[in-house]
Amino acid sequence: MNFADHDPALRPMLDHVLASQDRARIEPLLDEMGRVAAGELDEFASTADRNPPVLRQYSASGERIDEIEFHPAYDRMHDIAFRRFGLAAMSHRPGVNCWPGIAPHVVKYALSYLYVQSEFGLACPLSMTDSAARVLRLRPTATSDR
Repeated sequence: MNFADHDPALRPMLDHVLASQDRARIEPLLDEMGRVAAGELDEFASTADRNPPVLRQYSASGERIDEIEFHPAYDRMHDIAFRRFGLAAMSHRPGVNCWPGIAPHVVKYALSYLYVQSEFGLACPLSMTDSAARVLRLRPTATSDR
């Protein structure tokens, strides 16, 4: 199964909004993310849903630690989003997913759209990481404050 292949509107929309070279460049990423989201990501999401995070307030010796333990499936989903596909970085850094410059926002949105078909819980951290980077770039430098 491939979520990109089963979406009748995704590719026509991208044909309409992307320049031809960007449209050609995104195709292998659509294929890969569509397969990953329908396969391994969906499996990790199901496993993570059955094993929610656990708050550990105290260590075995009674010391206050306030740690949250996540199932390894959560870490794998995180790796797919942030490392493998660079969803939070691709609209800020050139070269993510071998893009020659900074990827157009619609590229990130198309890949994120496929990702959230299986795992919507990480959409917030992905979006907030992207947004925080955008806000930090807008922040005046120390020299401009003088």
